[in-house]
Amino acid sequence: MEQKILQDSSFKIENPSGIFDFIVISFYTGLILNGFLRHIGRFDIDWILFYIETGLLLIFIFLLGIIIFRSLKKPWDLFIHSESVSIRGRTLEPNQIKSLMVMKSIRGKKYILGIKPTNKIMVPIHWCFQFHVNEDKGMEELTRWAQYNHIPVIHKKKFGRWF
Repeated sequence: MEQKILQDSSFKIENPSGIFDFIVISFYTGLILNGFLRHIGRFDIDWILFYIETGLLLIFIFLLGIIIFRSLKKPWDLFIHSESVSIRGRTLEPNQIKSLMVMKSIRGKKYILGIKPTNKIMVPIHWCFQFHVNEDKGMEELTRWAQYNHIPVIHKKKFGRWF
């Protein structure tokens, strides 16, 4: 039986667009901002509710900033070696990877991939990406690498990830 040896390769990848997350968080930010503005002009302020709304408003504005910042980042490289995979100086070996998660983007044109480490519940932000160019070749190469290293490739409608 002839075993095919994997060659080292690299692909340009980028952050997933996050447009759906942006829309949902913007909607909730608007709702909370509406409640916040209603409390400002009143004399009998419910201070507990006011502080909760202020905290949620700051969190959601922070999350919107992260989404915008990530969408403006330039593409970077994914390096696939026979014994590891690397993104931005972070390297995972096959024994550190629980699964390779694949889902379709909201528009259905591109795939969003997540490499889930064994010690994580969700895919970390730096291991979630989509291919910038050569998506078919990149998907084929990464899937072949995962199969070669006995890592399950899980196609899901949605998987847990951080923005």
